[in-house]
Amino acid sequence: MNKMNYQSDWEEFAEIDPMWAILTDKNKKYNQWDNQEFFETGKKEIKNFLINIKQLNIKTKFGTALDFGCGIGRLTRALSNYFKKVYGVDISKKMISNAKDLHKKNKKVIFLQNISNNLSCFKDNEFDLVYTNIVLQHIPDKQIIKDYLSEFLRILKPNGLLFFQLPSVSEYTLTKSMLCKLRAFVYYLFIKLGFSKKFCFS
Repeated sequence: MNKMNYQSDWEEFAEIDPMWAILTDKNKKYNQWDNQEFFETGKKEIKNFLINIKQLNIKTKFGTALDFGCGIGRLTRALSNYFKKVYGVDISKKMISNAKDLHKKNKKVIFLQNISNNLSCFKDNEFDLVYTNIVLQHIPDKQIIKDYLSEFLRILKPNGLLFFQLPSVSEYTLTKSMLCKLRAFVYYLFIKLGFSKKFCFS
């Protein structure tokens, strides 16, 4: 999968079922996430994160934070309860547009689309916290992931805090990987044949 396909996939997810694409739950597919319930999961995640770093005696300043792979702002909103300013960055233009609409009254959050393999939109030593969860695992190229990790370190302030997650072992067997590729092929084939995206998604 090249990066253009990867971006295109997330644009479609943002159009069809953005909340489920961000936080997958078998009981929430087909736009079954309740708006309040969805954002409450982000609130709980960030609260638990801050409790954990406090228990570990890790200190952080609450100036500026980055939510990398922000989607529609599930964690961006939660972080803004603690930080003075929070940037949300995502590859999908539609996700960012949705995020801006949902959070237009929140003056502490700024949403940006970023389609490059770097974070040159930010200067060195800009953030007290860089936070990214269930995001890097979706990037189809290991070198791009490494590039982003380097960028996270570059934009962190001295003694800033970086939190990121990556699966240590692939959950997919060879058979499952092949079936996923076949499913993707059929999905795009049906779209080219004129079927609606929502029909193919289901």
